[in-house]
Amino acid sequence: MRRGTNRQAPIPIFPLLRLYRMRAYCRLTDAELAISDLAKARRYAELSLPLVNAFSPTSPDLKILNAVGSCYESLGNVQRFIALDQSVSTVNRQAAETEARRWYQKSFDLWTEWNWRGTATPESEAERRKLQRLLKTTVPIGPDAVSGQSGR
Repeated sequence: MRRGTNRQAPIPIFPLLRLYRMRAYCRLTDAELAISDLAKARRYAELSLPLVNAFSPTSPDLKILNAVGSCYESLGNVQRFIALDQSVSTVNRQAAETEARRWYQKSFDLWTEWNWRGTATPESEAERRKLQRLLKTTVPIGPDAVSGQSGR
Protein backbone atom coordinates (compact mmCIF):
# COMPACT_ATOMS: atom_id res chain seq x y z
CA MET A 1 0.00 0.00 0.00
CA ARG A 2 1.31 3.42 -0.87
CA ARG A 3 1.89 6.03 1.77
CA GLY A 4 -0.81 8.62 2.12
CA THR A 5 -3.66 6.41 0.95
CA ASN A 6 -6.03 4.49 3.12
CA ARG A 7 -7.50 2.48 0.27
CA GLN A 8 -6.70 -1.18 0.06
CA ALA A 9 -6.61 -3.06 -3.21
CA PRO A 10 -9.69 -5.24 -3.66
CA ILE A 11 -9.14 -8.87 -2.82
CA PRO A 12 -9.42 -10.87 -6.04
CA ILE A 13 -11.91 -13.70 -6.08
CA PHE A 14 -10.04 -16.69 -7.37
CA PRO A 15 -11.43 -18.36 -10.49
CA LEU A 16 -12.31 -21.61 -8.71
CA LEU A 17 -14.25 -19.74 -6.03
CA ARG A 18 -16.09 -17.78 -8.74
CA LEU A 19 -16.92 -21.07 -10.44
CA TYR A 20 -18.34 -22.53 -7.21
CA ARG A 21 -20.31 -19.37 -6.48
CA MET A 22 -21.73 -19.33 -10.01
CA ARG A 23 -22.74 -22.98 -9.77
CA ALA A 24 -24.34 -22.39 -6.36
CA TYR A 25 -26.45 -19.53 -7.72
CA CYS A 26 -27.56 -21.69 -10.63
CA ARG A 27 -28.49 -24.57 -8.34
CA LEU A 28 -30.45 -22.17 -6.14
CA THR A 29 -32.18 -20.91 -9.29
CA ASP A 30 -33.22 -24.47 -10.14
CA ALA A 31 -34.36 -25.13 -6.57
CA GLU A 32 -36.54 -22.03 -6.52
CA LEU A 33 -38.08 -22.98 -9.87
CA ALA A 34 -38.81 -26.44 -8.48
CA ILE A 35 -41.01 -24.83 -5.83
CA SER A 36 -42.41 -22.29 -8.33
CA ASP A 37 -40.83 -19.25 -6.71
CA LEU A 38 -40.05 -17.29 -9.86
CA ALA A 39 -39.07 -14.10 -8.01
CA LYS A 40 -36.30 -15.82 -6.05
CA ALA A 41 -35.24 -17.86 -9.08
CA ARG A 42 -34.86 -14.66 -11.09
CA ARG A 43 -32.83 -13.06 -8.31
CA TYR A 44 -30.38 -15.98 -8.17
CA ALA A 45 -30.21 -16.09 -11.97
CA GLU A 46 -29.35 -12.38 -12.04
CA LEU A 47 -26.64 -12.92 -9.43
CA SER A 48 -25.15 -15.71 -11.53
CA LEU A 49 -24.98 -13.70 -14.77
CA PRO A 50 -21.77 -11.72 -14.10
CA LEU A 51 -20.08 -14.93 -13.02
CA VAL A 52 -21.39 -16.92 -16.00
CA ASN A 53 -20.16 -14.20 -18.33
CA ALA A 54 -16.72 -14.26 -16.70
CA PHE A 55 -16.03 -17.78 -17.99
CA SER A 56 -15.27 -18.54 -21.61
CA PRO A 57 -17.37 -21.20 -23.31
CA THR A 58 -14.16 -22.18 -25.13
CA SER A 59 -12.25 -22.90 -21.93
CA PRO A 60 -10.00 -25.96 -22.11
CA ASP A 61 -11.18 -26.92 -18.61
CA LEU A 62 -14.07 -29.40 -18.77
CA LYS A 63 -15.08 -28.54 -15.20
CA ILE A 64 -15.74 -24.99 -16.36
CA LEU A 65 -17.66 -26.17 -19.44
CA ASN A 66 -19.80 -28.42 -17.26
CA ALA A 67 -20.67 -25.65 -14.82
CA VAL A 68 -21.26 -23.01 -17.50
CA GLY A 69 -23.38 -25.38 -19.59
CA SER A 70 -25.51 -26.22 -16.56
CA CYS A 71 -25.91 -22.54 -15.71
CA TYR A 72 -26.93 -21.72 -19.27
CA GLU A 73 -29.66 -24.32 -18.90
CA SER A 74 -30.76 -22.85 -15.56
CA LEU A 75 -30.99 -19.41 -17.14
CA GLY A 76 -33.04 -20.91 -19.96
CA ASN A 77 -35.33 -22.59 -17.44
CA VAL A 78 -36.10 -19.24 -15.80
CA GLN A 79 -37.06 -17.78 -19.15
CA ARG A 80 -39.13 -20.83 -20.05
CA PHE A 81 -40.96 -20.54 -16.72
CA ILE A 82 -41.79 -16.93 -17.61
CA ALA A 83 -42.93 -17.99 -21.09
CA LEU A 84 -45.34 -20.48 -19.52
CA ASP A 85 -46.75 -17.96 -17.03
CA GLN A 86 -50.25 -17.00 -18.18
CA SER A 87 -50.17 -13.85 -16.03
CA VAL A 88 -47.37 -12.41 -18.19
CA SER A 89 -48.28 -10.48 -21.35
CA THR A 90 -48.06 -12.32 -24.66
CA VAL A 91 -45.26 -10.04 -25.88
CA ASN A 92 -43.19 -10.71 -22.75
CA ARG A 93 -43.91 -14.43 -22.92
CA GLN A 94 -42.74 -14.54 -26.53
CA ALA A 95 -39.58 -12.63 -25.61
CA ALA A 96 -38.97 -15.04 -22.73
CA GLU A 97 -39.41 -18.05 -25.04
CA THR A 98 -36.85 -16.57 -27.45
CA GLU A 99 -34.45 -15.92 -24.58
CA ALA A 100 -34.95 -19.46 -23.22
CA ARG A 101 -34.09 -20.91 -26.62
CA ARG A 102 -30.96 -18.74 -26.77
CA TRP A 103 -29.75 -20.05 -23.40
CA TYR A 104 -30.66 -23.63 -24.30
CA GLN A 105 -28.76 -23.33 -27.57
CA LYS A 106 -25.68 -22.04 -25.74
CA SER A 107 -25.89 -24.97 -23.32
CA PHE A 108 -26.41 -27.44 -26.16
CA ASP A 109 -23.36 -26.02 -27.95
CA LEU A 110 -21.22 -26.55 -24.85
CA TRP A 111 -22.32 -30.15 -24.42
CA THR A 112 -21.68 -30.71 -28.13
CA GLU A 113 -18.19 -29.31 -27.56
CA TRP A 114 -17.52 -32.31 -25.33
CA ASN A 115 -18.18 -34.59 -28.33
CA TRP A 116 -15.98 -32.49 -30.57
CA ARG A 117 -13.12 -32.80 -28.06
CA GLY A 118 -13.64 -36.55 -27.80
CA THR A 119 -14.41 -36.31 -24.08
CA ALA A 120 -18.13 -37.12 -24.11
CA THR A 121 -19.42 -39.16 -21.20
CA PRO A 122 -22.81 -40.83 -20.73
CA GLU A 123 -23.72 -37.89 -18.46
CA SER A 124 -22.66 -35.23 -20.95
CA GLU A 125 -24.54 -37.03 -23.72
CA ALA A 126 -27.67 -37.19 -21.54
CA GLU A 127 -27.41 -33.42 -21.00
CA ARG A 128 -26.90 -32.80 -24.70
CA ARG A 129 -29.94 -34.92 -25.62
CA LYS A 130 -32.06 -33.19 -22.97
CA LEU A 131 -31.15 -29.79 -24.43
CA GLN A 132 -31.84 -31.07 -27.91
CA ARG A 133 -35.37 -32.03 -26.80
CA LEU A 134 -35.90 -28.65 -25.12
CA LEU A 135 -34.87 -26.89 -28.32
CA LYS A 136 -37.39 -28.92 -30.33
CA THR A 137 -40.35 -28.07 -28.11
CA THR A 138 -42.38 -24.90 -28.29
CA VAL A 139 -44.30 -23.09 -25.60
CA PRO A 140 -47.93 -22.40 -26.57
CA ILE A 141 -48.21 -18.59 -26.56
CA GLY A 142 -50.86 -16.29 -27.94
CA PRO A 143 -54.39 -16.89 -29.23
CA ASP A 144 -53.62 -20.43 -30.45
CA ALA A 145 -52.64 -21.41 -26.91
CA VAL A 146 -56.22 -20.94 -25.72
CA SER A 147 -57.58 -23.27 -28.39
CA GLY A 148 -54.92 -25.87 -27.61
CA GLN A 149 -52.88 -25.39 -30.81
CA SER A 150 -49.22 -25.27 -29.82
CA GLY A 151 -47.60 -24.91 -33.20
CA ARG A 152 -45.58 -28.09 -32.81
